[in-house]
Amino acid sequence: MKQANLNRNYPQRTHAELSPKRGGYFQDKKYVGGDFVSVLYEEVPQEHIDHDTYYRYEGPGWESDLVGYRFYLDWRNRIDIFGKKVRQMVLPGVGLDGFDSYHTMADWGMDIFKVGESMGIGSLALWRSGKLYFVSQVEKITCRINADGPVVAQIRTDFQGWQAADQKRDLKSFLTIAAGSRLTAHKIQLNSSADTLATGLAKTAGCLFLQSEPNTDGWHYIALWGLQSLAGDNLGTAIFFRKADLVRLTEDELNYLVLLKLTNNNLKYYFAAAWEQEPDGIKDAAAFEKYLNLTRQLLNNPVQVKF
Repeated sequence: MKQANLNRNYPQRTHAELSPKRGGYFQDKKYVGGDFVSVLYEEVPQEHIDHDTYYRYEGPGWESDLVGYRFYLDWRNRIDIFGKKVRQMVLPGVGLDGFDSYHTMADWGMDIFKVGESMGIGSLALWRSGKLYFVSQVEKITCRINADGPVVAQIRTDFQGWQAADQKRDLKSFLTIAAGSRLTAHKIQLNSSADTLATGLAKTAGCLFLQSEPNTDGWHYIALWGLQSLAGDNLGTAIFFRKADLVRLTEDELNYLVLLKLTNNNLKYYFAAAWEQEPDGIKDAAAFEKYLNLTRQLLNNPVQVKF
């Protein structure tokens, strides 16, 4: 019997990339010349600093057909949001027509979040004696595209010799997004289990704060909804965490914070953004809260496949 040919040309619904420049050189805190080239692996040059134009949109990016994210691959190490007005993969074209052109609305969307000195969305820090220590002082950083679709994308980043508070640590970060989802899963591996880690959401004045019912087990969330988009319209941001991992919720001047503990040197949480200009996007607080509760329900009741 002749075996039928199977069509495995699946549409790309997730994407991850890292695009440094090649062919130029560092001079006076800038990378001069060269062209952006997408790579699967990179050891971050010791000369690299923020705003030196070495990385396209300042670090790695990842997206689904609903939303995109990036993080700054430098001392800031914060996570930012790309709002998408189309379902197609857009990141391969972002930042090619100017270093920060993505701050201006385009047909595909734009960078829609103000991070500054805040947590941004889902960034990571050490919490010690009421102070945040971001992943800033690091001896060596490597970044790898572990998966690039079509339905799952993942970025792995290794931070060796992270100096925070009174000791050095080695940190592994895995950022994963799936097709049809706004969620990024952030899995952490740390060679120290005694630390309290922090993640959170940047505060924006006038936003509605949302929180899941605290007196239950399983996955929970904190979230913000309101006019926090750089486009001047509604954006929802959320962190999902396990109650078993929670040390406590707190806040500072810039952030709503989720303090979490590791189990066997591991931690996992999720973050999500929902912009009203997405195709069929979430338009109001009630719809966003419905999305949050449905997502929490799905996290607490994962699909099980048995053979």
